[in-house]
Amino acid sequence: MTLFDIYSSPGHLIRRSQQILVSLFLEQTKGVITPIQFGVLAVLESQGELDQVTLAQRLALDASTSGSTLERLEKKGWISRRMHEGDRRRRMVSLASDGRALLQELLDDVETIQQRLLDPLDPKERVVFMRLLTKVVHLNNDVSRAPLRIE
Repeated sequence: MTLFDIYSSPGHLIRRSQQILVSLFLEQTKGVITPIQFGVLAVLESQGELDQVTLAQRLALDASTSGSTLERLEKKGWISRRMHEGDRRRRMVSLASDGRALLQELLDDVETIQQRLLDPLDPKERVVFMRLLTKVVHLNNDVSRAPLRIE
């Protein structure tokens, strides 16, 4: 017996859940897009043009992850970036028409991914799991290296 059972620790299980989600996502979308990239497109579709910092905050992404993700999305033609007219230090990000079309194509796939992830749970367990996971994430938001900021 070890002093610490890594396999039953919350951190390990949450990390493994993320690995499983990414695998399901890449399989279902045939590797066309990652979960983070999909999140960027979804936020831009629902909230319109945002500056890079605000977009990163709305997805709880650190600056490095945000910058590299946006660069890849721009190269694929799914987003466009421009300098803010009044503040040249700010870069504005908007959803390109190809990104909007891709997002629409993937909505059913993403719903399938969410269902597959929770398939092992019965309907009541899913509700409890989501409520508790939301609580853990929400109440620990401020200790994150990249806290979620929606305001």
